[in-house]
Amino acid sequence: MNSPDTAEQVYIADFSDFTEEGTFSLYAPGSGASASFRIGADVFVDAFRANMVGLYGQRCGTSLSLQWAGDTF
Repeated sequence: MNSPDTAEQVYIADFSDFTEEGTFSLYAPGSGASASFRIGADVFVDAFRANMVGLYGQRCGTSLSLQWAGDTF
């Protein structure tokens, strides 16, 4: 299908029925291999934690110091 935003050809991969966890990549003839990606029950844990730390750090009117991924903000 073509993206309504960019008019580029895009493809959708549905992993709903996929049950094996691990690190994978896709291959498309003419395009090569995709970046590797993980499938698993915990793939969003780090993104969720980073988001929560960011929201906590943006509290209005309160000075604080927090750490994430080895950096102090």
